[in-house]
Amino acid sequence: MLTTVAKVLKTKRFPSAMNSIQRQPTFDIQGRQFRAVFVSTAEPTEVLPDGSVKPSNTTKSICNPSVFNTVMTRAQSLVVCVGNPFLLLRLEQSMVKKYGDRGRCWSYYLRACLDHDTVLLHNSQLSAELLSASLVERIERGGDSLSSS
Repeated sequence: MLTTVAKVLKTKRFPSAMNSIQRQPTFDIQGRQFRAVFVSTAEPTEVLPDGSVKPSNTTKSICNPSVFNTVMTRAQSLVVCVGNPFLLLRLEQSMVKKYGDRGRCWSYYLRACLDHDTVLLHNSQLSAELLSASLVERIERGGDSLSSS
C-alpha cells in the first residue's frame, strides 16, 4: 500500500519529495517525528476457533494500544490510515480482551474521524452514507458480533 502511495506522490504531485519519504514498520518509529504518517492497517491475522480474529503478532500489531499511540503521535501534521475499518474493529476485540478499554483505540479514532467528516469509505456496492452508518453502529456496539464487510 505504501509503495502505491509513494508512486502517486512521485509521478503526480511531489517528485522532489520522494527522497524524503521513509518506509518504516509501525513498531520501529519510536522517538522519531515525521511531517506526515501514512499507515497501512493491513496485517497478518489468525482466525480463532470461536470465529473471532486476532493479529498474528499482538506485540507489533497496529491494534496494540502502545503501538497505536506511538504511530499516531509521530506525525507533526497529518495521519492517513488506509485499510478496512470493519476488520480493525474485529481485531480490536482481541486487544480489548487483553488490555481492557485501553484496547479500544481504533473505536475512538474512527469515531473522531467520523465526527470530523474525515473518513473516506469506498465500496462499489454500498453508499458512503450506509457504510458510515454501519461503522458508527459497530463502534457503538463495541465491536460485538462483528463480521468483515
